[in-house]
Amino acid sequence: MDSANYSESDVENLINQATQKGAVLAVLYFDAYGTEKTAVQNVLVDVTQKITKEKGALYCKGVVKEPIEKNGEFSTYSEVRLLAENFNALVNITLKYAPTSIEIEKPGKITLTLEEVHATLLDISQTMQNYTNFIIQHSMSEEEKKKYNESIKKKTEFVESLKKREK
Repeated sequence: MDSANYSESDVENLINQATQKGAVLAVLYFDAYGTEKTAVQNVLVDVTQKITKEKGALYCKGVVKEPIEKNGEFSTYSEVRLLAENFNALVNITLKYAPTSIEIEKPGKITLTLEEVHATLLDISQTMQNYTNFIIQHSMSEEEKKKYNESIKKKTEFVESLKKREK
């Protein structure tokens, strides 16, 4: 949704309609620190721009707060208002971007089917395995990596078969 073509009231109406059909509106908070004021701000602008392109992101608008300087270092934070297609999309975006905090604004109650719970938990598990894999890959010998990669391949195939079974 290109919010430049809509009034704020139009956007709110569309958000309300979407959340009645399973979308989730949340505010994600991100922080940044550094020695250059502009760089600190730009990091948060970049994060918001990337989130807008994520699968399941229906609407995304971020506000970066003015950095505070202390002892030659700058710190700031951003508030990113995100309308995610569903809870699973919100979870995946949260896992990928690791906000400092998150608040769900709408709906007031989220009900998930067992299939949706399974899909979300499988996505979380896969993401954690990917992170673990990255860390392990950078701390193992070549022989250890080879054995580990064989193990991960089998696990990944198993997870994919579970996902297909859920559909």
